[in-house]
Amino acid sequence: MKRSIYMKYNFTPERLGMEDFVAAGSLGNEIRYSDSDVMLSTNFQFIYNRQVRIAPNLCIFMFCGKGTLPITLDGVKEVLQYDKVALCWPGCVLCAENPSIDFVGAFLCISTQFMQAIIHRGKGMWERFLYLKEHPILKIRPESGELFTPYEQLIANRMKNPNRTFYKEVITCAISGMLYELFADLPEAFSHKMEQNTLRQGDILFRKFAKLLTDENIKSRHVSYYADKLCVTPKYLSAVCTKVSGRTASEWINDTVIDRIRYLLVHTDKSIKEISEYLEFPNMSFFCKYVRKALGCSPKVYRDRSR
Repeated sequence: MKRSIYMKYNFTPERLGMEDFVAAGSLGNEIRYSDSDVMLSTNFQFIYNRQVRIAPNLCIFMFCGKGTLPITLDGVKEVLQYDKVALCWPGCVLCAENPSIDFVGAFLCISTQFMQAIIHRGKGMWERFLYLKEHPILKIRPESGELFTPYEQLIANRMKNPNRTFYKEVITCAISGMLYELFADLPEAFSHKMEQNTLRQGDILFRKFAKLLTDENIKSRHVSYYADKLCVTPKYLSAVCTKVSGRTASEWINDTVIDRIRYLLVHTDKSIKEISEYLEFPNMSFFCKYVRKALGCSPKVYRDRSR
C-alpha cells in the first residue's frame, strides 16, 4: 500500500502520544508493559471512530491476533487482520473504525529514539525504513509468524517477575528481536528495486545523511557539518529530513549523540572526562549540561543507575 491518496479532514486530528495510551490503560489492565521508550497495550477502544495524529516522538505498530479492524492511515483505507501489521509513523493520521466482534489486537508503542537505535544497529535497516515509510502495511508470511512465538513467550514470562535484575533490558531486547524479525519479512531484493525505481532525491539524500550518522569517526553535532559533506545547505538538509522522516536533522544528530553517550556510559570503563573528550565536547561542563538536558540527570547518576 502506497501512501499517495489523502483524505480531506473537516477538523484537525487529535494528537496521540504515549501518555494517552497510559491514561487509557490506567482504567483497566490493558497496559502489559511500559517504560520511557516502550509500551505494550491491548486497549483499542479509546481510538475507535477518532482521527488522531501520531505524536512526533512516537512510532506505533498495530498487531491483530484475531478478527479484523478497518483502519485508515493518511487517507488510505486498509483492514488489519491476522497476517498484517500496520506501522504508524510520527505525524501520520490514523482512524480506526469499529472492529469485528471477535477482534483481539495489540499496540506496540516505541519512542523515535528507540526506533532510531534499531535502525542504526541493523544492516540494511535504512532502506527498510524508507520503504516502510511509503508502505506502512506489512504482510506477514505464515512461517514468519511462528518466529514471533518465542519472543512473545519470553516477554510474557519475564513480565511475571518485574523485580528481577535486568528486567527492562530483557524486555526491550526481546522487543528489538521481534522488530528485526518483522523487518526481515520484507523481500531481500526490495532495496535494489527502490534504488532503481522508487527512491526520490530526498530519500537518497536522507539515506546518505543517515550513513554519515552511523560513522563512528564522525562526532560533529552541527547540521552544517553534514550539509557540507552532502553539498547542500543546512536548511535544505533539515527540510528533507523532516519531509522524509518527520524529524529535523538536528533531532537525528542529537539522538545519535545521546545513543553513543548512553552506550559509552553503560558499556565501557571510560571516565566521564574521557567520554567528553572522545565525543569532542569543548569541556566537561558543557558535556554534563548536554547529558542532563537529554537524560534528565548527570552522566555519573545515569551510569550508576544503569549498572
